[in-house]
Amino acid sequence: MNWYALFVKVGHEDDVSKLILRKLTNNIIRCIVPKRMIPEKKNNYVKHVLRPLFPGYVFIQAKMTTSLYYKLTDMKNIIRLLNHGYLYQAKVRQQTPPKSEKLDLDKYYFCDIPQQQMDPILKLIDKNEIIGYSQICLKGSKVIVNSGPLKNMEGIIKKVDKRKKRAKITMEFLGKTTLIDVGVEILQDAVKPNPRPRNE
Repeated sequence: MNWYALFVKVGHEDDVSKLILRKLTNNIIRCIVPKRMIPEKKNNYVKHVLRPLFPGYVFIQAKMTTSLYYKLTDMKNIIRLLNHGYLYQAKVRQQTPPKSEKLDLDKYYFCDIPQQQMDPILKLIDKNEIIGYSQICLKGSKVIVNSGPLKNMEGIIKKVDKRKKRAKITMEFLGKTTLIDVGVEILQDAVKPNPRPRNE
């Protein structure tokens, strides 16, 4: 089963996910709307809010067929299946498409998201499809993740904003590298007291 991305109306990601799971349970293995918990400050009050990781996108794991494709695109608030198959690309470029019998039919009509691009997303989210806060320490320019979803993934952290308590991470999405803000808890190292001078 492959992963595909649906482009949907922004703000309706959860509605689309629920509708898919209700109507297409026999066709869809998994349907997710990854989110991130981030702190937002307003009027000197900090709120912890959920924001979509990729606004306007819903991810499905399925065996894509023409029948399933039309069922999905007929659903409310779904704009289109992100489709970059050989046939689609040829139409966009106004070129003659290659012969389908020489190609994988799935890739001829539909383009899945490579598993290596989905793996980091699946690793970061919890069972509720949320990237929670990671607990980090800052030692100079080095970021050490003590616990949380970013544990052992320090390489994707590009910047930490101590004031906003956010980290910018890089993710590959649909062939592009994207910078995304996620929430972090910054742990302070215990300050060791200076030893008292000895009286000589």
